[in-house]
Amino acid sequence: MTRSTNVWEAAAVVALIAATAVFADGPEPMPATGRTGAGDEQSIGHVEKATRLIGEEIRNNRDRTIGRVEEIVFDLASGRVLYAAVSAGDFTGMTGRVAAIPAGAFKRPSGQWRVDADKQKLLDAPQYSNAADRQPEMRGRDFIRKVHEHFEQNVWWEGEDSAGQFANARKAGGLKGTEVVDRSGRKIGDIEEVLIDLAAGRVVFVVLSPDRAAGLGSGQLYALPPGTLAAGGKNLVATIDQKKLASAPHFPGDKWPDLSEPGLASRIYRHYGRQAYFDQRLQPTSEDRGDSKGRIYHEPGEP
Repeated sequence: MTRSTNVWEAAAVVALIAATAVFADGPEPMPATGRTGAGDEQSIGHVEKATRLIGEEIRNNRDRTIGRVEEIVFDLASGRVLYAAVSAGDFTGMTGRVAAIPAGAFKRPSGQWRVDADKQKLLDAPQYSNAADRQPEMRGRDFIRKVHEHFEQNVWWEGEDSAGQFANARKAGGLKGTEVVDRSGRKIGDIEEVLIDLAAGRVVFVVLSPDRAAGLGSGQLYALPPGTLAAGGKNLVATIDQKKLASAPHFPGDKWPDLSEPGLASRIYRHYGRQAYFDQRLQPTSEDRGDSKGRIYHEPGEP
């Protein structure tokens, strides 16, 4: 056995131990592990559950508290976070002031979310409203364009053909518990959680808790790429069939794997035939499931 072979075998053992440890710990929020740098083709930033991100404190670059995240608005069709609504009443001196801030304006140095904005910047920012009669406006492209332009962020949808609305814009605060149905209208399950990479402006996964009648296993959760769920009124419609979901990777509800780990996340995207936004090297395929050795989730029929 050559010295080179020994080195590769040792590296494989270390990787297997690290993956198993992540599954056992089930961290919350799920840490970004195994990163190799922002310049790599395959990389995910800091991923958090939307239910945890809502309520987090936001500070500016002078370390002054701006406010807290009140809501997160995203488009499942594109998998993009459109903006976060941040309560800024105390900081601006205007009670009830809630500023809409685009995802790209958020940075997270040393574990603290920050936005480079002073009092005047927030006073002049487009204001978010939770009023029912203003929701079409809050999800419209004109409003979201103003949000991005105010904070000097790229208007990434420029040139797309649209009637002024995003195809499947949703609020994170109201998504948990939303019913998911198949194309025939039969219930598949409910939304358990949404995983967000805020600084990248991306929805990484929407986590499904299947209905008992679906026969997908008690206590199991399924991480779905956002583009697999289409708008269906108050519900969401799964664009995948029952067979595809039944053969999908899943995990116990009380033991979340690190879904921000690029290898695992890419594997899930490939299963559903989707291109992962963070991995430009891989082409989507539903056939490549590979060896189960060392994985931190379960395929059907596996222990």
